[in-house]
Amino acid sequence: MRKSIKIITFFILISIYGNAQVVINEMSTNNYTTYIDNDGDYEDWIELYNAGGASVNLLNYRITDDVLLPSKWVFPSVSIAAGGYLTLYASGKNKVDFIDHWESLVLENNSWQYIIPVAPIASWKTNGFNDASWNTGNGGIGYGDGDDNTTVANPTTSVYARRTFNIVDATAIQSLILYMDYDDGFVAYLNGVEISRDNIAASPLEYNSFADNDREAVMYTAGNPTAFSISKTVFQPLLVTGTNVLAIEIHNKSSISSDMSMRPFLLAGISNATINYQALPGWFSVPLATNSIHTNFKLSAGGEFIGIFDS
Repeated sequence: MRKSIKIITFFILISIYGNAQVVINEMSTNNYTTYIDNDGDYEDWIELYNAGGASVNLLNYRITDDVLLPSKWVFPSVSIAAGGYLTLYASGKNKVDFIDHWESLVLENNSWQYIIPVAPIASWKTNGFNDASWNTGNGGIGYGDGDDNTTVANPTTSVYARRTFNIVDATAIQSLILYMDYDDGFVAYLNGVEISRDNIAASPLEYNSFADNDREAVMYTAGNPTAFSISKTVFQPLLVTGTNVLAIEIHNKSSISSDMSMRPFLLAGISNATINYQALPGWFSVPLATNSIHTNFKLSAGGEFIGIFDS
C-alpha cells in the first residue's frame, strides 16, 4: 500500500504544482523499525524533499489528508535546506518537538562524586542527597584498562557515582540520550528515577549485586559508546530548570574481575539556538530522527489523498 499512496500523491502534486520546490518524497503507513519519535513510538511518517536551490522556511505551509480541508495542519517555523529532507510523523499527536542543535549536559571527564559502597546507602540517587563526604574525581572511573581518569581499588564489585548539572530552561530540552561505555553492567538515574540499565537484572538491586555477564568497554580500543535514548515521556517530568543529578551505579560480573569502566555522556537536543552547556564529543553524530514533528492526522494503509500547499 505504501507504493500506491506514493504514486497517487506524486501525480496529484505534478498536476497541481508542477514547479513546486518542496514536494512529498516518500511515506510509510507501516513503520515498525525505521523511525522512532521522541516519545519512543513508531508512527506513520511523511518525508518532504526540497528540490530547489535555496532553503525554504515552511512557516504557514499546510499539509492535509482531506482535499476539502487544505489547511488541516499548518507548519511551524521550520526550514528545509536546498536538497534536504524533513520527516513528519502522521501520528495524530499534533505537536512539534523541533531540535535546533545538540549539546552535552554531562561528559565523562567532568568532576564526579563517587564511592565504593560497603553497605546500602539510602536515597543516594536523589537530587537532595548530600554527597560532600564522597570522593571527588574526573571520569571515567574504573580500573584495569588504562582508560580511567580516576582509578578505584582493584578488584571492586560496584561504584556509585553522582554528577550534578544545571538546566537553564527544561522546556527547551526536546531529546535526551545517555551514551555509556561500561564494563560490566550499569543502572542510570535522573533525579532519583531510573532512566536506563543494561546487563544487570538483579531484583532487588543491591550494592553487592553482580552484572549478568562479562562485557568489555570499547572506547579504549577506539570504539564508540552505546546510545540509550530516553523517551520524552520519561525524562520530561523528571528534568527541572535548575539543579539536576545524574546518578550511575556500575557493577562487575564478579568480585575478582580484572577491570571496570564507567564513562557516561548525557546529550540533549535543544529547541532554541542559545548555547548554554558543554561541547559535543568528537564521535557524536546527530540521530536520523532528530526532529519529532507530528501532524493532527494519521495515514490510512488503504490509500488516500495527501497534499502539501504553500502559503
